[in-house]
Amino acid sequence: MSKEMWTIRLTKSYLKFSAAHMTVYPDGTKEPLHGHNYQVHIDLDINDASFAKMIDFNRYKDLLRSLCDDWDEMILIQGNNPLVSIVTSESSVEVKVCAKEYVFPRDEVHILKIENITSELLAKEMARLMVEGLKAEGLLNWESAGSSDVIDTIRLGVFETAGQGASYLINREIYKAL
Repeated sequence: MSKEMWTIRLTKSYLKFSAAHMTVYPDGTKEPLHGHNYQVHIDLDINDASFAKMIDFNRYKDLLRSLCDDWDEMILIQGNNPLVSIVTSESSVEVKVCAKEYVFPRDEVHILKIENITSELLAKEMARLMVEGLKAEGLLNWESAGSSDVIDTIRLGVFETAGQGASYLINREIYKAL
């Protein structure tokens, strides 16, 4: 007997963030500091569309919007890259990367615990944060083996321009491994 599945896609014009970044390459070079107007969407693969298990789209859109707002109009810095050195103070963030030094106001920088600022890794980090937010709101319980969550997988996409970006798929098994 096959299991029924549905995909809910949530994409709105306000699910976006504008941010500056610089991708670092393994050969020790980097892109110049530049920005994108990132667009975000989410797909939820669900196994039950019944009235009793109905998903309130607004709760998911609100959470995703808050994640976008957190990164909006910020400089995103890769905090886990061996070629990037970061020194923070109360008022500033000093970043050394590829023989260049930058000093930014502390309140305009978001240091992410990822290796690089790419669409792929931004999608993964935002998907992880989305799952954490859903857990905190009682909308997801992937940690309990016996839970009967309606959501089987979450696919979160971060696109830096139309037609150019990446999506990350996370499910119960992947989440447990993170």
